[in-house]
Amino acid sequence: MDINRRGVILGSTAILGGGFASHSLYSYLQQQRSHPTHTSGHSGDWEGYLNQSVDAFSSEIRELVNAMSETLLPRTETPGAIDAGVPKFIELIYSDWMQPREKAVFDEALEDVETRAQNKHQRAYIGLSSREQQSILEAIEEASPHAWFKPGGLSITEEQPLQAPPFMAIFKEIAVT
Repeated sequence: MDINRRGVILGSTAILGGGFASHSLYSYLQQQRSHPTHTSGHSGDWEGYLNQSVDAFSSEIRELVNAMSETLLPRTETPGAIDAGVPKFIELIYSDWMQPREKAVFDEALEDVETRAQNKHQRAYIGLSSREQQSILEAIEEASPHAWFKPGGLSITEEQPLQAPPFMAIFKEIAVT
């Protein structure tokens, strides 16, 4: 699978079309505009929410999330993920919205990224070339053959209930959101 700006946006558009997590997040942000109350005590407007400080990640994890975000949405003639504040947004979602089990899955997946980088290149993910970083994320996605990665692949029936999305689908969706 090809991890690039266009692929991330197209894939996430397919996911967003399902309206699951992003719809909830979008609804929350819209609600905050009209009803400025947040249970965590953050300011009611979404810009205020995004501009607040957050310290949920260690500096090492923050660097990893920065690098992964920029791998998905690199700076070209347009701003990249770091320019757009994507890593901080991911940290805010992690801090304020993920349940303990979701955080554990997220943490395990980040550890997997580092393990794959060390095993394949004997270096940390942040020390890899952009192509090597991309290959790590592609390998993770390819290791999770899941309907979330196939446009129109989600089918929710009684016989086949909705499965939790794999880490790369979640990471991509949050990054694009």
